[in-house]
Amino acid sequence: MTNNEPDIIKGRILMLLRSEPRGLTISEVARSIKLNRNSTAKYLDILQENGQVEMKAAGKAKIFSISHRIPIAGLLNFSNDLILVLDENLRIVDANEKFLEFFERKKEMLLEVKLQSTGLPIFTSKESIAKIRNAIKGEESAFDMEIKLIEERHYFQGKLVPTTWGDGKKGATIIMENITESRVAEEKLRESEEKYRTLIENQGEGLVINDEHDRFIFANPVAEELMGVQPGGLIGRSVDEFVPESEKRRIARFNERRRKGYKDTYQINIRRDDGSRKVILLTATPRFDKFGKFIGSFGVFRDITLMKENERKLKTSEERYRALFESSSDSIFILKGKRIVQCNRSSIEMFGSAGKDDLIGTELISLFPDTQDDGTRSDEELDEKLAEARVKGSSNAVCRCLRRDGSKFLSDMRIQKVVTGGETLYQVTIRDISEIVETQRKLQENQNRLNNILLSLYDSFIGIINREMKYEYFWGSPELDLRYGINADDVLGRSIFEFAPADKREEFEHLINGIFDTGIPTRMEVSMDFGNNRFWQLMSLSPYVDENGSIPYVIQYAIDTTEKNRAVEALKEIGEKYRLLEENLSDVIWMADRNMNYTYISSSSVHMTGYDPQELIGTSILGRVESSFLERLKRQEEKIFSDFISGRKVTNRNMKFELPLRIKNGDLMWAEINVTILTDEDGTPVGLTGVTRDISERKKAEAEIAKFSTAFRAAVDSLIITDERGRVSDLNDAAVELLIGNTEKKVFGTEVSRLIRFSPKDGWKRYLKGIENEEKEPLRNAKGEVLRPDGSRIKLEINASPLIHHGNGILGILIVARSVASGSH
Repeated sequence: MTNNEPDIIKGRILMLLRSEPRGLTISEVARSIKLNRNSTAKYLDILQENGQVEMKAAGKAKIFSISHRIPIAGLLNFSNDLILVLDENLRIVDANEKFLEFFERKKEMLLEVKLQSTGLPIFTSKESIAKIRNAIKGEESAFDMEIKLIEERHYFQGKLVPTTWGDGKKGATIIMENITESRVAEEKLRESEEKYRTLIENQGEGLVINDEHDRFIFANPVAEELMGVQPGGLIGRSVDEFVPESEKRRIARFNERRRKGYKDTYQINIRRDDGSRKVILLTATPRFDKFGKFIGSFGVFRDITLMKENERKLKTSEERYRALFESSSDSIFILKGKRIVQCNRSSIEMFGSAGKDDLIGTELISLFPDTQDDGTRSDEELDEKLAEARVKGSSNAVCRCLRRDGSKFLSDMRIQKVVTGGETLYQVTIRDISEIVETQRKLQENQNRLNNILLSLYDSFIGIINREMKYEYFWGSPELDLRYGINADDVLGRSIFEFAPADKREEFEHLINGIFDTGIPTRMEVSMDFGNNRFWQLMSLSPYVDENGSIPYVIQYAIDTTEKNRAVEALKEIGEKYRLLEENLSDVIWMADRNMNYTYISSSSVHMTGYDPQELIGTSILGRVESSFLERLKRQEEKIFSDFISGRKVTNRNMKFELPLRIKNGDLMWAEINVTILTDEDGTPVGLTGVTRDISERKKAEAEIAKFSTAFRAAVDSLIITDERGRVSDLNDAAVELLIGNTEKKVFGTEVSRLIRFSPKDGWKRYLKGIENEEKEPLRNAKGEVLRPDGSRIKLEINASPLIHHGNGILGILIVARSVASGSH
């Protein structure tokens, strides 16, 4: 049996039943199509199940006839949706033709097969299967689905519809609407909108839309940036707000033209909000509604500020070129092919022509002799140089030229290729170098004599600088060649500015140009860079005047002064360090001569004594010493004073004094003076140097300490001084008697709590903790007890106060202990 034979058999059965409207039994059908009765009955059951035939019972016989009802399969096929019907076990009961066609399946292959076993790319996940089971239970739901078949994606929207059969059994129907075309269209629309938005926002030109009153209703970012506003800053504003008064009337005329339907392109000058100006090329197109009413404009802004500036610069450049072209001392020709189409005034003078008309229109070869000095044909050499310029862009040659009177001169010729307006031209510049060559010849003749002179020089070099500021000659002594690490070959042809410091090059150029212009020599000391090192030279620059009175060169003669300048720099550095030391010292540094008169005194004297250094220079160093003390000092140091004044050799050169000085406001200031006697090589005194320091505060502190020490020792009460941690650092006689009597017990460094038992015990600990935290409150009327070495006990009343330093820091604690029994105060 072939694959399509069942369909043939069913077709034959249907044709047979159509010819017998009253119907046939199973046996009648079997005989007519010549098939056994069981197979015939099976085919009739399939056709009945599909709704294609009907069956009526006539006694025990079954009569089959063509069905006049539309079968469910037929109804399913009327739908454009993909439909799949499942029973309660998820077996496929039916599928419409659209479903079978889309998935390229035959219905016989799917019927009675579980959905999970079909290999269909739908409802494969646990979640989707759960939704189908919920539909079988009566819960309708919707879904979106994406299916990929053969690298092509399809999109569906669908429903899971609960389904109940005639026998009461339940199932589910899957209805899938193919929305691929609409989804693809949406994506293309979204992509198109994104491209349009990207195009508008990234357009290199400003795009705007204006209403009928010329107010902006849309502007892309470029337009906003051009007008110098923040994003959204143009909306509601008018172009008139950005243009000067002088342009508003012209703008109004263009606006009126647009109302009449004209499209215009014109320039406007705008003034941005930040005050800057732009030139904009505006193309404005009118907008009309469907009734022909003017509703505004569509505008394209292009920033042409730079273009206009370039046009201005180009015009200026052209003017400069024409000025340079005509004022150049070189002959300049413009060639088209080989023929002269333009020339400057110098070309007339150089070649002795009657005028430009004598040269324009002729070929350039007419300005050369037939052959050059080496026998080369001039026309062949000129063709070769033109061809070289055509390929490389330029070419050079030294050659003989021919004046109109037949005389020849040596020239330096440069050919430059110029492309303008798509046309290739050649600029030929010819310079008469006869004088230069002659000068070089004369220089060569004198070279030997000059070398003999140069060899006698030491630490020197000589250079000849041309008007291009380049060395045409350089000679240095062997010593300098070694020191600078260069020779003549390293310098020749290079600019003098390559060796000058960058910050001095402009000044140097001005100086040398001044010599070329005025012929006045100059002399100066400069620094030059050779290799990675800087050297100093004492340099003379002199003009070289030729026989015509011109100055083609400057002669440079330099003597190396590097070592001298390094020594000067070192001395300056030492002086600067000394100045900084002097300015930052609070002490006064001074020097005196043999007569003990000040020869130098540092500026710190103003702060210390009130005297300006100039007030003290020339006065005696002893002039401000208190008179009573001065006499005592002279008696104590009589020998030193005598030896110094008499000029005898001294053995003790260093002295230190503490004495009172009378300062400018009349007060006395105690000073510590360290004096050193200055001597010559033989030890003979020549002067004094000293340092004076203000020790007034120290003297006051020493006096206060002496007073305190006397009172401390003589006090009736027991006084104990501890450090900030409560360890004994000093005590008076009464305290010694109280604590240790006549024993030799050591108490210094001992914690006071080990000598005195405080009550309560932690009271003293809390007080020490407060001292540690910088608390400065005193301890008042504390109680305590001391156990003396003889076994007796003395009850005490204790007061304590912190000892405060001038800077508010706590140095220690003063304890006052009084015997309660004796009632001492």
